[in-house]
Amino acid sequence: MRRVLIALLASWIAASAAAAESVDLTGTWYVLVHYKDSSAGNADQERWDDRVWVFANEGRKLRWTEYPIVVFGDETGRFERRETGQYARILHFWEPNEQQLANIRDGLKVNTRGSKTKTLRGSDAQGWTSEQRSTAGSASVVTYTEVWAIEGLPAQPVFTRRDMMGGGRTSSLEGLARYATTEVRDGGSVLVGTFERDESRRGTFTMMRSGPVGSLEQKSQEEIQRQAALRGLQSSSEARTAATRAVETQLGAVGLAVSEAEFSELTDKALALFAQGVSQEDIGAKLAEDIRAKLRSVAEPGAHPDDAVRYRWPFDSAQPRALLRAEDGVFDFDLPEDTPVVAAREGVVTRVVDGHGEGAAGPSSALRANTVYVRHPDGTFAVYAHLKAGIRVKPGQSIAAGAPLGASGASGAARFGLSFAVLRLDAEGRSQPVAIRFAGGANGVVPVAGSSYGGR
Repeated sequence: MRRVLIALLASWIAASAAAAESVDLTGTWYVLVHYKDSSAGNADQERWDDRVWVFANEGRKLRWTEYPIVVFGDETGRFERRETGQYARILHFWEPNEQQLANIRDGLKVNTRGSKTKTLRGSDAQGWTSEQRSTAGSASVVTYTEVWAIEGLPAQPVFTRRDMMGGGRTSSLEGLARYATTEVRDGGSVLVGTFERDESRRGTFTMMRSGPVGSLEQKSQEEIQRQAALRGLQSSSEARTAATRAVETQLGAVGLAVSEAEFSELTDKALALFAQGVSQEDIGAKLAEDIRAKLRSVAEPGAHPDDAVRYRWPFDSAQPRALLRAEDGVFDFDLPEDTPVVAAREGVVTRVVDGHGEGAAGPSSALRANTVYVRHPDGTFAVYAHLKAGIRVKPGQSIAAGAPLGASGASGAARFGLSFAVLRLDAEGRSQPVAIRFAGGANGVVPVAGSSYGGR
């Protein structure tokens, strides 16, 4: 008796497992094929193809629809932009990433161009095949027919697609694509098997149950694929590098220091513009517009510098400090770390960039420096750059000449020091250097690189 019970139990378990892995085709499926083509010149090249199949029961018939053009929200790994500007399929065994798998589960977008539908008759037990009508052939007419069939349900379905073309005066051509399931997974929601087309294309296929298909906007497939591929670029290191360079170029042209948050915001905007297909030139123009808007918050365009003003040294002048460089109105002083930096002239603090660490590297290092901007009574403004994190003043604060601003550091620079300049904005909002003189002597002092200044 015990043996009988054990046998019955084993039989029940086997039957339950088989039932759990049976396949109900009704619904939407995403089909991904990996193959190699022995008839191609590069026979070892890995290739892929994909499509969406939709199956629907219609009484005793089964309707099978195929959509050969599938569009993902994220096209990473599927398409790349060529030198011609066109987007082409990437040759390799592509596998969907997590975001793309979620896209499949939610439902993909398809283009109805090239879609086909066949109505199959039969049953799971006897197999399904598309209808064929016998017609009298003509010696002068070339005909093309396709026969779609499914066998092996509900366990391991085999899908065949036979196409035939010929006529009385031509040789007949016949092709056959075969998808043979070898494994059923996840309770029948994933099918894996072998793929063969015309004895030359051989590989594997994976069918994943998908959400309902969605219709595309009325755009060309090229435009849709281009936009999707560009969206995929947002997550790529190449795209972020290009966006970073675009931001660095415009910041350098305008001459504005920014915080890490501002730099990230500008980079994200450049990436979004890339994804919209905006040209590199137009991206630069849009970034420059945003950056100049930030600069206009520092001072109004059209200032008239007061030539009679004499500036004090912008550091604690108890000891002489070397001037390393004096070029284009920018004075680079060699200051030890933590040397107090003070206002060279009275004014209002209009912008503060703080929080950068020391010793920044790369093309954007000078733009990612702790900096204080002070607007003067004549509309010009002073820039105190490469300060140590922890600046002591805030935007909107009125300060007198000699007021402490912070301490010297190496943010955005390889060595400790201070970059100081007085600028004005022209009518277009572009910064221009202002020739200044420091206090000392009858006519003031115009510092020269290589000399030291200050001291008592």
